[in-house]
Amino acid sequence: MHDQVLKVFAAAMEQPADTRKAWIEATCAHDAELASAVLALHDADSKAESMLPTGGVWQFAEALTPGQRFDRYQIIELIGAGGMGAVYRAKRIAGDFDQTVAIKILANQSSTPEGQARFLNERQILAGLEHPNIARLIDGGTAQELAFIAMEYVEGQPLVHDPSRPETETLKLFKQVCDAVSYAHNNLILHRDIKPENVLVTAEGVPKLLDFGVAKMTQEIQAGVEQDLTTVNPAPLTPNFAAPERLVGEPATIGSDVYSLGVFLYNLVYGRQPYNVRGQAYQEAFNTAIQRPQSTRTSDLDVIISTAMHPDPERRFTSVAALADDIDRYLNNRAIQSRGDDWRYLLSKVVSRYKFALASAGLGIMALITALIVSIYQTNIAEQQTIRAESMSRFLSSVFVAIDPNSGTNLGPEASLRQLLEVSESLIAQEFAADPITRAQVYALFGRVYGTLQLYPESERMLEAATAIQQDSGLSYTQLGSTILYSQIAHLQQTGDIAGASELCDVLLQHDSVFADEVMNRIFYLGTCANVRALSGQTDAGRVLADRSLGILRQSGAAVPQHQRITLLSMLTNVYHAFGDGQQADLLIDEAVAIAQDMGESAYSSLAWLYLIQSLGPNQVGDHATSLTFTTKAVATARLSKLARDGLMYAYIHLYHADRLIDVGRVEEAAQVYAPAREVLLQNTPEFASYHSLVYFTDYKLAFAERNFELAAASLIESKRIRQGSGEAYGQWFAATDHALGKTYIELEKYQEAVPLLQRAYDFYLQLYGAGHERVNLYQRTLENAQQQMAAAQ
Repeated sequence: MHDQVLKVFAAAMEQPADTRKAWIEATCAHDAELASAVLALHDADSKAESMLPTGGVWQFAEALTPGQRFDRYQIIELIGAGGMGAVYRAKRIAGDFDQTVAIKILANQSSTPEGQARFLNERQILAGLEHPNIARLIDGGTAQELAFIAMEYVEGQPLVHDPSRPETETLKLFKQVCDAVSYAHNNLILHRDIKPENVLVTAEGVPKLLDFGVAKMTQEIQAGVEQDLTTVNPAPLTPNFAAPERLVGEPATIGSDVYSLGVFLYNLVYGRQPYNVRGQAYQEAFNTAIQRPQSTRTSDLDVIISTAMHPDPERRFTSVAALADDIDRYLNNRAIQSRGDDWRYLLSKVVSRYKFALASAGLGIMALITALIVSIYQTNIAEQQTIRAESMSRFLSSVFVAIDPNSGTNLGPEASLRQLLEVSESLIAQEFAADPITRAQVYALFGRVYGTLQLYPESERMLEAATAIQQDSGLSYTQLGSTILYSQIAHLQQTGDIAGASELCDVLLQHDSVFADEVMNRIFYLGTCANVRALSGQTDAGRVLADRSLGILRQSGAAVPQHQRITLLSMLTNVYHAFGDGQQADLLIDEAVAIAQDMGESAYSSLAWLYLIQSLGPNQVGDHATSLTFTTKAVATARLSKLARDGLMYAYIHLYHADRLIDVGRVEEAAQVYAPAREVLLQNTPEFASYHSLVYFTDYKLAFAERNFELAAASLIESKRIRQGSGEAYGQWFAATDHALGKTYIELEKYQEAVPLLQRAYDFYLQLYGAGHERVNLYQRTLENAQQQMAAAQ
């Protein structure tokens, strides 16, 4: 019967595609079995794109039916058909073990010698490949006068675009495909037909590269053993995934596989083809491919895809390994090689990579860099601007040379921020030897960076170096700008010396009019001093400074770009929260959110963080349900942004989301969200010890919700120990932790330990917010309850 099936199917292929199925049903109406067999071939063929040019004559394998024995196997079902034959799922019936395989059978014996040679070539190729991401060869030979190969049966789904799958996961899967193709290349084999249908992802999440039926040994290609693609029946390929040069008769190369991987990646990321040439003649398809509009996007991922898909083979990645390396760099937020070595771009990558670590103390790295640029260019000695710009350029270049793997510094691109700062620190004196003003400013800025990382000894050393230059050179604050004073204030505040910080604020504020042109710095230092005043109990004076800071921001206009305006509004949100002015804080953070939303996709990372800040206000007054709506937005937005590949920031957002889930009683869901975030946050270097304290605080919340009060208390004690070790002053976080520990001790009936903690927390918030505030009322009730229970127990 198989001859009749093939005859009908061959005739069906001559029909228009949109009426082909109806034609088969009408032609085979008298024979249900025949109709079923032909429709099965039609459905299998429709799953895959033609590998032959339009007008080519298709040939098909002998039709095998389910249950039929074939050599040592029993056919289960047809799973695919193409230009070289058909593929069946089959079960081994000979031997003492069960095994399911994919049997590929060469087209019937009327097939061309070239087709037979290609089929035997595939068998030889697969026999030499052993890689976890390549379907392995199991068996092969001839049975029933049909050549066949039995391969590992991969039960999975084609690797295609999935909008619900995080970009990070998609790229990791793609990297494994690259590893498989690169392995084949290292074994002198080109695949020549890379496309989604030839990559299946197993239930365990492992991609498997299939179908080496059109693969070719590179030695043969280099020797000219390649079918002439200018003839009517060129070598098999899939036009929508083939490199342009292959469409006009050029031989396959590593570059053509790189191109196919680029199209594949485009499909994975954007869910569509970059162009569609199906049905076009080869010359027309070539013109479409090389004339396609270049991407107007500027993200690193777009650059990687465009480089892989460049029409000129010489301008693509030189190897699949190079493509995979840039994907790895992108995943780790490092500078990609395909961007080139422009220092501005390299600076942006370093800034992006470490932005969150520096933003954690309320001052982002972008603000530090901006302050540095202001210090360099906004001087009152115009003729020195060029000199300082040149020295700054040399300094930045030296920093980036230091992380070059060939520089001899033993750092490389994976250097931690602390290592990078230490190397950069050693370059300051060298690059700014003739410019004490800039040298002092850079030392001061490094002091602030170290301070935000809670590396206080290093911070103090940098600030002492800046002060020494000031004293030795006789420079005034007017000459130096606000940088040194502001950095010293931030350091004293971080280390708990609020009185010292307040005194320096007095000095800085005396010079405020001198620094009128330093718009960005003024907004920051007025906001910082406002917070210092609040912590010193000078609430009214602090409010005046906060209002001045906000007023300057309101009048700044174009002097403050939108992305910096978001940072400043976030900073002032925290300041007004410190005064207990939740209404003003909410207005500011809402304004920042609106700006970020207007900026669109480019601001998703900032928007995710802003949603997290929005969640803090409701949480402070016990409105956990509203707070949860904001953390939910933060998680969803982060997933769409570059944060999805930034392990630290992404984990941090999920940590807060888990906290809110616990607060509303969704403990099991919280535990699932929290577990991976905890793992990421705890594995980071000591630079991020402050995050460790947050991890242990969430440990407490989970344990408390599960009524494991001993573990809850131990987690809080460890959390406090970490924060105390950093030198941080007693503030809102410590008061909230004392309140939590006091509640835990009540559950353990340790009233003597609970009451002093609850009293201290209550006193702090009473002084901060005043009587009548919702949080103060809550803490008062908890304290009174503990006092009553302690009295009853005595």
